[in-house]
Amino acid sequence: MQRIPIPSKEITQVGYQERSETLEIKFEPGGVYHFFNVPADVFDGLMNAASRFRQRTSGVDAKAISPGYCGWLI
Repeated sequence: MQRIPIPSKEITQVGYQERSETLEIKFEPGGVYHFFNVPADVFDGLMNAASRFRQRTSGVDAKAISPGYCGWLI
């Protein structure tokens, strides 16, 4: 899965595989979380929100992912 770099203090990369509906998030300390059964529109919303968030704020990072998705640290 290819990841997209994210200019954030907490999240460094985000990847999504539409076929399997798998979202990967790599955090600054080095952990990579996989979230399964994430619809494409949720991923698109996350990326759009992150883009708007970066435009409106500086020095603050979102720290929560919407509940209801299964995630695994690898």
